[in-house]
Amino acid sequence: IPIRNTLVNFKDKRVQLACIFIALVIISLSLLLLLNNDTSSRKTPSEPYSKTLTSADVISVQNNQTNATSDIPTTQSTHFPLAHPSDVPSTYPTYIPSVIPTIDWTLTLSSALKIFAPISDEESLKNKTTPQYLAMDWIVNRDGANMTLREVDKIIERYALAVFYYSTQGENWERQYNFLSDLNVCAWKGYDAFNDWSGVQNCNERGKVISIEFFFENITGTIPSELGSLKELVNLDFAVNNLYGTVPVSLSTIETLSELELFRNDLTGSMENFCTNNVEYSWLSADCLVGSTEKIQCSCCNLCQTRVSAGEK
Repeated sequence: IPIRNTLVNFKDKRVQLACIFIALVIISLSLLLLLNNDTSSRKTPSEPYSKTLTSADVISVQNNQTNATSDIPTTQSTHFPLAHPSDVPSTYPTYIPSVIPTIDWTLTLSSALKIFAPISDEESLKNKTTPQYLAMDWIVNRDGANMTLREVDKIIERYALAVFYYSTQGENWERQYNFLSDLNVCAWKGYDAFNDWSGVQNCNERGKVISIEFFFENITGTIPSELGSLKELVNLDFAVNNLYGTVPVSLSTIETLSELELFRNDLTGSMENFCTNNVEYSWLSADCLVGSTEKIQCSCCNLCQTRVSAGEK
């Protein structure tokens, strides 16, 4: 019985070993199949070229190489950027012209016409015989001060005084008081017969004319309206002269004017606009209503005189 049991156990072990062996064989076959499938899915390399080259083949290959070489550019193509393209230009664009135009500040007759048109009649500026044209021509062509368009205010002052000079026959004045010189208008003055300053008597701290004195100077002519452009004028004395015509309305528009002396002249017309312009005058005199002679109508003048005759002062 023990021997029989031993044989049975041995037989069972053989069966187990056989089963294990069969299992290993099956696993090995499965692995081989997997490896074969993976290898077959890959592309097999082409077989080496085994044709024997002839001399004609060698010449053909050399010709092809020569042609291929000639088609290759000698330098590297630049169709593609070597670096990332930049949105910023290599240099900043120039918006300012390389040559900046210069402004011509020269005073010409055409530019002077535009400056003086608001204060003078256009026809008088174009008529070569008028005081207005003569004054404009002097400033543009003969004034030694060489005024430019940067000095419009000063140009207007010189023009107004030059018009006054030509309107009163300045070339015949007994004393010229530096008028129409190349000096600043504040220096257009001198001592009169009474050893007082006459002409442009005074200017303010800004260089604006504030006082004009021509008392008893024997000047003859008219008072030009251009004097009304002297907007900071305080005193204007033309008393005891030979002035005729009307008193310009423009003088009544000077808000700073406080003293206006016009008596003992041959002026005519109305000065009532001086009475209604809301300007307070400390001294306003003219040849108004004396006896039966009515030369100047001025209800607000604080001194009314008249000349008895044309030759009497």
